[in-house]
Amino acid sequence: MKLDALPAKFPSLVLQRPPELWQARTDEKSLMTLLQAMLSTMAANTLNFSNVVVEPTADESPVPAGEFVALTVSGEDGREPDGSWPGESKLLAGLGSQLVAAGARYAYVRSIRGKGSITVFLDRQ
Repeated sequence: MKLDALPAKFPSLVLQRPPELWQARTDEKSLMTLLQAMLSTMAANTLNFSNVVVEPTADESPVPAGEFVALTVSGEDGREPDGSWPGESKLLAGLGSQLVAAGARYAYVRSIRGKGSITVFLDRQ
């Protein structure tokens, strides 16, 4: 899916993205459902797209190796403790069906000084 047109659907958010954004292996309906859930869960005001390469490691990292498009929503609600999906995060477990439907490979939530974020990794197409 080409993500270039997606930010226009969220004009009230601050947008951050690389000059050349990779395409993600997902469909628009599933991704929109996931993004809307992420935005409402985090009271988000920022949407960030990143091209991410994760190299294979010898340790037992929960992050899979590969090329991904990462989507991050961040906002003022940082009450959720740090966690990941699949894993121990209750917030992300609540988004589990949307994460699966969108084809997410990994997700994590962070909370720093009262602000929070959710990041989702989708396979690069």
